[in-house]
Amino acid sequence: MEPELGLPSAPSPSDANEQTTYDAQKLLASNADGCIFCDIVRGKLPSYKVFENEHVLSFLDIHPCSKGHTLVIPKAHHPRVDTMPADVAMNWFQSIPLISKAVLYATGAEDFNLINNNGVAAGQVVFHSHLHIIPRYPSVRPRMDRHGLRWLSTDLVPEEGVRLAEKMKEYLQRCTHARI
Repeated sequence: MEPELGLPSAPSPSDANEQTTYDAQKLLASNADGCIFCDIVRGKLPSYKVFENEHVLSFLDIHPCSKGHTLVIPKAHHPRVDTMPADVAMNWFQSIPLISKAVLYATGAEDFNLINNNGVAAGQVVFHSHLHIIPRYPSVRPRMDRHGLRWLSTDLVPEEGVRLAEKMKEYLQRCTHARI
């Protein structure tokens, strides 16, 4: 049986501005039962982990749109960007430049899409906020619309997942900010 994926009501302005610090206990309490990404954060499901720190987890998408398609999630469960406190969004977004560079290094791509879907009409499938870093290659351009947004995915080959994740970690380990 699939979990119900209802959308929460929008937070009040005072909630949206509230600053919170997530310690380990609060983080675990914030994870939603039945959320596949929360299960990955908890270590209940495997992933091709690329990056992890106190606030963020990044791993390869198992149904990639291109080689190296990577997801970046806040560890705390928030279904949409508009439901998270500003400090959670800040910690999440601060990791994007570093992880993007690792994706480009590992794949040899020069360009990428950064995509975040919020809600069913926007194409969100997993209701735990996440960003897609999708490397783009000139040879694949004809498969995309004029905005580079055609969403054609395949299945991640396990051997390629291991190789790409290791190459991204190699890059990140050279950076002082990464804890893997």
